[in-house]
Amino acid sequence: MIARTHVRCPGCSKVIALRLSIGGPDTQPFYYVCVACGVATRGAIDASAPPKVALNLEDGEQLYLDKEPPGTQVVTVDSSIPLLGSAKEMWDVGGSPFIYLHMILGNRLDLYVKGSGKFRGLIEADGKRIDRLITYYLDRNWSAFDAAVPEVWPDQNLPTLVWHRHDTMHRLLDLLTAPVWTADIYPRMKEAWNKVQNPACAHSAALLVATRTAVATSELIDLQNELFDCFRLWIRSHDAWMPGFTMNLMPEPRAQYGDLRVYRDDFPALRDLYIRVFEACHSALPFLMGRLNVSTRGSVDAFVHPPELSAKRQPKTVAAFHKLTSWERALYLRGLPVWETAWTETLDRGLRNKIGHAKVRHHLQSGELRVQGEDSVPYSAFLAKTHLLIIPLLAVMNAVKLTLIHGAMLDDQDAARNKQL
Repeated sequence: MIARTHVRCPGCSKVIALRLSIGGPDTQPFYYVCVACGVATRGAIDASAPPKVALNLEDGEQLYLDKEPPGTQVVTVDSSIPLLGSAKEMWDVGGSPFIYLHMILGNRLDLYVKGSGKFRGLIEADGKRIDRLITYYLDRNWSAFDAAVPEVWPDQNLPTLVWHRHDTMHRLLDLLTAPVWTADIYPRMKEAWNKVQNPACAHSAALLVATRTAVATSELIDLQNELFDCFRLWIRSHDAWMPGFTMNLMPEPRAQYGDLRVYRDDFPALRDLYIRVFEACHSALPFLMGRLNVSTRGSVDAFVHPPELSAKRQPKTVAAFHKLTSWERALYLRGLPVWETAWTETLDRGLRNKIGHAKVRHHLQSGELRVQGEDSVPYSAFLAKTHLLIIPLLAVMNAVKLTLIHGAMLDDQDAARNKQL
């Protein structure tokens, strides 16, 4: 729905007609830019009592006019889906955000409508319950965990063993996020890792020893806690990155669609989210590469070094691998081609460095992330990258889970043997 209201620019005092695309949550942050003086004004739409639309503006004022003055500048704003920046009235190209989105997505529009709707519905219905379940899981409070599972997943058999609980928790995360997957990258990463974690691999004895060592230390649990913290942040930020889901459904090349803008500013929070997930995933690489080494070559320290690293930089042990930079660590993913491709596509080192710059800013007038002396990045493209963070995050969480499951099964076997004695 498009709601038309009027505001007075706090800079030049001109009257502006705002065409606001209403949909989604009752309260929707947005901003608009005055064409006359270039001042950007942030605010929030209160659409809780349609057809009336109330605005909470940081500056300026909302006007209630009986008649629109001739020559009033018109600004069209949508804070939930990418909008053509040049669009103003309904008869302009992109003047109807939803029609323009349909033109771009074609038959993929159904994926957007159903995917975003189902994901938001799951968050609204079960988000708080799942968050509590995560707390019980990370605390290993199994009695509370077992009691809470039916609240979220009534048809699921109650877990009875520790490894069942690891599996149940992570399957729930997959089911929660699957509506906003746009490709099969994550399932392919899981399939590739299953081969690494195969207890019947050629070096099964060494893998068993490495598993016992990994689950006996606090490092693996610390890593899991950090990954789950990142997952929670990504879930809680879903309104902010959701336009990125739309971007990732668009057929390539995206440049053909013109100046796509998202008229909301969540950059500080999403910048922190992006950097935290990026760093958490790269901090997991010593664990991941150690597992790959032992599964394929019989020792956690049996690295195959990339040619880009000099002999001095080539680690001889996992402990030395920890000292590598994020870029150097990621080079070792060549031993796992599916992961290497996915890692490069979803964790953009150049973007991470740009948004980590002290002087980066979201230039609202252009809808770009800017750092002086460097190429700008469209904010809509940044949202697309932020949406994709869930792919490597889930893949790393799954790899940790499989090790914990293997360890729990070994504990069960030990307990059964001791009982027989």
